[in-house]
Amino acid sequence: MTDDELFDEFIRVENTPDGVCIQVCTISWNGHTPISTWVLGRSLPKDTPKDEVRSAARSLLQDQRFFGRCTECHELNALGHMIDDDWCHGCAQRGGVVF
Repeated sequence: MTDDELFDEFIRVENTPDGVCIQVCTISWNGHTPISTWVLGRSLPKDTPKDEVRSAARSLLQDQRFFGRCTECHELNALGHMIDDDWCHGCAQRGGVVF
Protein backbone atom coordinates (compact mmCIF):
# COMPACT_ATOMS: atom_id res chain seq x y z
CA MET A 1 0.00 0.00 0.00
CA THR A 2 1.41 3.41 -0.91
CA ASP A 3 1.66 6.21 1.63
CA ASP A 4 -1.19 8.01 -0.18
CA GLU A 5 -3.41 4.92 0.01
CA LEU A 6 -2.54 4.48 3.68
CA PHE A 7 -3.40 8.13 4.31
CA ASP A 8 -6.73 7.82 2.51
CA GLU A 9 -7.72 4.67 4.40
CA PHE A 10 -6.45 5.40 7.89
CA ILE A 11 -6.56 9.18 8.42
CA ARG A 12 -9.57 11.50 8.38
CA VAL A 13 -10.13 15.14 9.25
CA GLU A 14 -13.28 16.40 10.95
CA ASN A 15 -14.18 20.03 11.55
CA THR A 16 -16.01 20.58 14.82
CA PRO A 17 -17.30 23.75 16.51
CA ASP A 18 -14.24 23.58 18.79
CA GLY A 19 -11.58 23.01 16.13
CA VAL A 20 -10.12 20.51 13.72
CA CYS A 21 -9.82 16.86 14.78
CA ILE A 22 -7.41 14.65 12.87
CA GLN A 23 -8.31 11.03 13.51
CA VAL A 24 -6.40 7.84 12.87
CA CYS A 25 -7.95 4.42 12.37
CA THR A 26 -6.33 1.86 14.64
CA ILE A 27 -6.66 -1.88 14.09
CA SER A 28 -7.02 -4.44 16.85
CA TRP A 29 -7.98 -8.08 16.50
CA ASN A 30 -10.68 -10.33 17.91
CA GLY A 31 -9.36 -13.70 16.80
CA HIS A 32 -9.18 -13.42 13.02
CA THR A 33 -11.54 -10.44 12.84
CA PRO A 34 -10.04 -6.96 12.56
CA ILE A 35 -11.66 -4.22 14.62
CA SER A 36 -11.29 -0.62 13.42
CA THR A 37 -11.40 2.20 15.94
CA TRP A 38 -10.98 5.89 15.12
CA VAL A 39 -8.87 7.76 17.70
CA LEU A 40 -7.74 11.36 17.96
CA GLY A 41 -4.28 11.75 16.49
CA ARG A 42 -4.08 15.51 16.74
CA SER A 43 -6.31 18.53 17.22
CA LEU A 44 -5.85 22.01 15.78
CA PRO A 45 -7.59 25.36 16.22
CA LYS A 46 -10.64 25.82 13.99
CA ASP A 47 -9.00 28.68 12.07
CA THR A 48 -5.98 26.58 10.99
CA PRO A 49 -5.35 27.01 7.22
CA LYS A 50 -6.21 23.98 5.08
CA ASP A 51 -2.63 23.44 3.92
CA GLU A 52 -1.45 23.29 7.56
CA VAL A 53 -4.24 20.84 8.41
CA ARG A 54 -3.22 18.62 5.50
CA SER A 55 0.44 18.78 6.53
CA ALA A 56 -0.41 17.93 10.16
CA ALA A 57 -2.58 15.04 9.01
CA ARG A 58 0.13 13.65 6.72
CA SER A 59 2.70 13.92 9.51
CA LEU A 60 0.71 11.30 11.43
CA LEU A 61 1.95 8.70 8.94
CA GLN A 62 5.32 9.02 10.70
CA ASP A 63 3.81 8.70 14.17
CA GLN A 64 5.00 5.43 15.69
CA ARG A 65 1.90 5.25 17.88
CA PHE A 66 -0.08 4.43 14.74
CA PHE A 67 2.22 3.27 11.92
CA GLY A 68 5.38 1.22 11.46
CA ARG A 69 7.73 0.34 8.64
CA CYS A 70 8.27 -3.35 7.90
CA THR A 71 11.95 -4.31 8.31
CA GLU A 72 11.60 -6.83 5.47
CA CYS A 73 9.73 -5.04 2.63
CA HIS A 74 10.14 -1.49 4.05
CA GLU A 75 6.47 -0.60 3.47
CA LEU A 76 4.65 1.63 5.90
CA ASN A 77 1.71 -0.12 7.62
CA ALA A 78 -0.87 0.53 10.29
CA LEU A 79 0.47 -1.03 13.50
CA GLY A 80 -2.51 -3.37 13.60
CA HIS A 81 -1.10 -4.96 10.44
CA MET A 82 2.35 -5.49 11.93
CA ILE A 83 3.89 -8.28 14.00
CA ASP A 84 5.95 -6.96 16.94
CA ASP A 85 6.57 -3.66 15.10
CA ASP A 86 8.99 -5.49 12.78
CA TRP A 87 7.16 -7.36 10.04
CA CYS A 88 3.98 -6.59 8.14
CA HIS A 89 1.46 -9.43 7.99
CA GLY A 90 2.44 -10.28 4.39
CA CYS A 91 6.14 -10.67 5.18
CA ALA A 92 5.32 -12.55 8.38
CA GLN A 93 3.27 -15.07 6.39
CA ARG A 94 6.05 -15.44 3.83
CA GLY A 95 8.40 -15.99 6.79
CA GLY A 96 6.27 -18.87 8.10
CA VAL A 97 3.90 -17.20 10.56
CA VAL A 98 0.43 -18.76 10.38
CA PHE A 99 -2.53 -16.58 11.31
